[in-house]
Amino acid sequence: MLDEEHGNLQTLPQKTDSNTYALGRIGKHKVVIACLLRAEIGASPAALVAQNMLSSFPNIRIGLMVGIGAGIPDCDDDEKDVRLGDVVISSDKKTGEVVTYNFGGKTYKNCDPEKAIKRDLESQVNGIPSIHYGIIATGSEVVKHAATREEIKEKHNAICLEMEAAGLMNNFPYLIIRGISDYADSHKNDQWHRYAAASAAARAKELLEFVHPTDVQETPKATEIVGRLKNRKEFGEWKSGVPQSLWLRGIPGAGKTVLSSSIINLLLSERTSNGGPLVLYFFFDTRDSAKQTLDKLLRSLISQLYSACERSQKPLDKLFSGKYENGDKQPSSGDLITTFESMIRSAEQKIQIILDALDECSNQEELLEWIKALSSSPVYVLMTSRDEKLLESSITGWLPERNLVSLHKNIIDTDISVYIQHILGWGVGFEKWSNRPDVLRKMQNELMEKANGMFRLAACQLDVLKKYAVAVDLSRKPEFEATRRMPEPEGILRMCPSLITLTSRHDEYSVQKPVKVIELAHATVKEYLTLLKKDNFCSIADPSKAQGSITRVCLAYLSQMSKVRS
Repeated sequence: MLDEEHGNLQTLPQKTDSNTYALGRIGKHKVVIACLLRAEIGASPAALVAQNMLSSFPNIRIGLMVGIGAGIPDCDDDEKDVRLGDVVISSDKKTGEVVTYNFGGKTYKNCDPEKAIKRDLESQVNGIPSIHYGIIATGSEVVKHAATREEIKEKHNAICLEMEAAGLMNNFPYLIIRGISDYADSHKNDQWHRYAAASAAARAKELLEFVHPTDVQETPKATEIVGRLKNRKEFGEWKSGVPQSLWLRGIPGAGKTVLSSSIINLLLSERTSNGGPLVLYFFFDTRDSAKQTLDKLLRSLISQLYSACERSQKPLDKLFSGKYENGDKQPSSGDLITTFESMIRSAEQKIQIILDALDECSNQEELLEWIKALSSSPVYVLMTSRDEKLLESSITGWLPERNLVSLHKNIIDTDISVYIQHILGWGVGFEKWSNRPDVLRKMQNELMEKANGMFRLAACQLDVLKKYAVAVDLSRKPEFEATRRMPEPEGILRMCPSLITLTSRHDEYSVQKPVKVIELAHATVKEYLTLLKKDNFCSIADPSKAQGSITRVCLAYLSQMSKVRS
């Protein structure tokens, strides 16, 4: 797996870290590898391994979860027909690649081996496993039931099932790579485990060999954001159990979700396998129907608690062995609330719950009433949201003012400044300005001013800046600014990829070096531009207007050159 082994750790890991590590290099990347114990499966063991790794290796930026999973076959679509030994990589623009499913565990026993469907290997080219990109569903129960598998497929459009990804989902940027070892049906067995694991590992290695180190450097460290919060008095008191609830509120784009993820990382890293508070969490999201209601929140928390604490399992087992034994209907919200409360009491342990984006919950009144009722149980809730009047009027009615933390601009600005400095210094697209510290300082100052406490706005502006630089703007005075010039001519190609090209021309009567000239990439580009009729493109759609615009830009440039040189 490793191109180069780096031997044992030079410094001992954290005392609470029970992981065993392999260190080395794959391609141009330094990597650290840790495995779950053979008998341990599920999100909680995976989260513990991840948090221990972050504690001992705080410079980690990206995680790969590599192992086996269950494929969801599609005999009607060859491209989506996942076979044994194939590899599935989490990838989906709408869902964020990984979704959670709950309440699996259905199985049929004493199945007839004679009824197993024999499948050929036509999907594999020259015996090489196929790679599939799509949604991976993760849950707390092993699925050995074809009907349940198909239900998950229909609901989430998933092509693979597994059980550990939830442990990484809010720890740091991750990618899930699974080799297919079974089909999540009653014929599930271990025959393909080793082959599937080897296939996934080979694809992970191949991926790292193609990823450029600068792409990794752009990703902030997983441990960077929460540093200042953990030193705040209010957060320390909440962790110690003085107030049971703490509300962090801020403007849109202030980085509240990133902060929630970092808090979860911190709490999980401080928890040892032998004790400490249980950590549960939920992220409301208006873009995902599975993350918008109190009902969905309860199902997620129940699933997490059931997996993390064996003592808490009896109330849920009792619920499904009673009125919901037939499995023909879903538990009501009332029954879920009662069951969760019973599970909390059965756990006999302190429980910390992180709830992000309360403002994105569709039934906020019910949610806030439920949170208020939790004050009578050994549960400690930290919640984040936008600073909205409706939430404030409800929460301040029962939560003391000392338990409210406003994420004002001056609190967020330090983190934004660190982020901007990192991207400008190391980010791909900004290396062209490395020899112009004056330009970088100007970028940083203007970005900080315009961000106005909004993390997301700063990130969006950086994405724009790394692609564009306009030296001449006829709408401003002066029309030409030397500091905005492209440091190298090739930079213009990133602004209009595939439309223009840079060529060299040499005047046969001149002894000077060849001159670089920008030209349209192909005659069809000119034809396309001249056909444009939209107002935004009128200056280039009409050849005469285009020539006039070019003339004005050149005159503005030349009129300022003498001042620049002086």
